[in-house]
Amino acid sequence: MATDNTFYIDATTFANATAVYTDPALTIKAADGFYQAPIEGVATFREQSGGTLGTAANCTCAVSQVLDFNTTPTNLCCVSQTGVTYFIDQGTTFDTTTGLYTDASAQTPAPDNTYQVNGTSTYRVQSGGTLAATATCAICPVSCGAISIPNGNKGSYSLNVTLGTDVGSVVVYFNPFSVPDGVRGVYDSTSYNALASPTNGYIKTTSGVANAFTIIGNGSDACLPSTPNTTVYNYYDSISGGSWVQNGTESVTINNGDIQGGGSNEFSAIVIPKPNANPQTMDLKALGPCTGTLFSLEIVCPTALPSWSTSTIAQNGSSTSACAGSGLTAYFAKQYADRNDASVVLPIVHNWVFSDSTGATVLPNGFYKVSGTTVAQVANGVVTAITTCSATPTFYPFSSKQVNQPSAACAVTTLDETYYTTEPTGPGNGAGTDVYYLQSGVYYLVLDFVFVFSIGVGAAKNTYFSTLSGAVNSNGIQTCP
Repeated sequence: MATDNTFYIDATTFANATAVYTDPALTIKAADGFYQAPIEGVATFREQSGGTLGTAANCTCAVSQVLDFNTTPTNLCCVSQTGVTYFIDQGTTFDTTTGLYTDASAQTPAPDNTYQVNGTSTYRVQSGGTLAATATCAICPVSCGAISIPNGNKGSYSLNVTLGTDVGSVVVYFNPFSVPDGVRGVYDSTSYNALASPTNGYIKTTSGVANAFTIIGNGSDACLPSTPNTTVYNYYDSISGGSWVQNGTESVTINNGDIQGGGSNEFSAIVIPKPNANPQTMDLKALGPCTGTLFSLEIVCPTALPSWSTSTIAQNGSSTSACAGSGLTAYFAKQYADRNDASVVLPIVHNWVFSDSTGATVLPNGFYKVSGTTVAQVANGVVTAITTCSATPTFYPFSSKQVNQPSAACAVTTLDETYYTTEPTGPGNGAGTDVYYLQSGVYYLVLDFVFVFSIGVGAAKNTYFSTLSGAVNSNGIQTCP
């Protein structure tokens, strides 16, 4: 704080003086320090050093300012704020001040952090004691879990969703109600647009466009455009105060095959694998091609999918071989109604099924044991049917030789391999007879090859059959020329 006193100068004005003295005779110079002449105004001061006055400088008195701070812009704008009172240059605002201080004399810069005035959407970063220019907060992501979605209009919608560092499977449950809506999830630059509907099963655009929307709901609604169609929609990318916030426009193409329908008034599931801690956010994209769009949404935070013990995977497997098999752990994504029900421990019809707990790899098409008495048929990674296992069949062995083509079958002279059918007559039963390998006690349908059925004796020729999807094909038993 300044102290009033009487001093003497060697000029008619303080601005022109060269030194400050304590006596009228100008023989004793005043102590070194900072001086100003109130009669000439207090906007400037001069420093006396070594008995000589320096040049005039502007006063930098500071006024208090209540602020919020955090370590980074994202943390400040989207996570949490801590209140603090610091000081800014007199006659300025937080947006225009050149400095931020901890003291009213503006001598001590505030700590390096990110600061904003409470309730605003802008911030300034203090670094090395210097305030950066004012910047606008980015759109804050919403947290995974149940998300409250307001009614919307015809438009394109996007939500950035925080997933955290946990790994596992992210299950998106999406309900378009009765109005058709498009949907896709984007994680780590990959789009996911295949859904499993509790009623309709597997639904996915057939356009072949990687980042296309799959439009579900009432696929025959007259509000839908003819395809292909490109429209500039209002673009909404955040929710504030219970309403969508528009942020410009976006051009979106609805391709041939994007409008699939199905999944009306129910939650269908999209499974997105998150095998690593990062990235920690995803984007949920929705398209409302019709006026008065409305959808409901829940995004389950990353967690391992539930598992069950099933039969060993065999390409071109059958329900019979699946019922007889064992030894594989597989995983499934529950339907929305079962998502929090711990008693649901086995997949049901129209569940997604996978070979890993993150949902990265769907089970190949085929049959998989669900329990000791039931078997699931899988297509496109979704259970299409669950049937009861028949009584354990009897497998009958027969000798054969597997070759690549009929001409090779005709040259075989020894049948030194064993295969199996569930028919006592073996492959001689003709087209449609399933043929099996036996490996480690488990029967598998054979792959598509040519098999020698008999060796010709004397003038007789070898006979053979070819398989398709593990069964004797429509040609039945063939005789070599």
